[in-house]
Amino acid sequence: MERLETGRQLFHASGAIVPLIACVIGVTATLLLLSFLFAVILSLSVTYRRGVHIPFFHLFIDRFERADVREKFPGKGAVYYVIGMILPLLFFEESIAFTCILITCLGDAGSTLVGKNFGTHRIPYNTRKTIEGSFACLVLSISAAATQVPPELAVIAGTTGTLVESLPLRVDDNLTIPLIVGITLTALTGLGLA
Repeated sequence: MERLETGRQLFHASGAIVPLIACVIGVTATLLLLSFLFAVILSLSVTYRRGVHIPFFHLFIDRFERADVREKFPGKGAVYYVIGMILPLLFFEESIAFTCILITCLGDAGSTLVGKNFGTHRIPYNTRKTIEGSFACLVLSISAAATQVPPELAVIAGTTGTLVESLPLRVDDNLTIPLIVGITLTALTGLGLA
């Protein structure tokens, strides 16, 4: 697998530290930090599009952003990634929010890393994804979720996240995974089913 994609996915997985940060400084402070990061990334994206050279950001975009996205919306992946962390922290109970973030960061990254390196069996409904990648996503997602919610909810959350990650959706999975997992877990706990 090319170095660009490996670097992107390792960066993606590093977001799993956000729940730990939230435990240390609090959810409100974490939301403020993520909101500031969102504003900075968006501002840098605009300056990049206007041709203003900002050394670190240019290096970041050139190293981690896919070429087709770089020209249209530089930093798009990072923008959606940060929004995908902000939304669960805003709308869901803490353990559910942390579960959403962990599944998005670790499951999605694991799916790509394993799928691109070892995947040979394509998923029939989405030939861009592999069964091996989805299995990695499932294992990592359930394992990560089990650190935050009871085992039965971890299995449901991991399975839901994996299914969403495997679908050929037009919406960025950094948004769909945390929202759908969060809504599912909130509904199950609200109905007393978990």
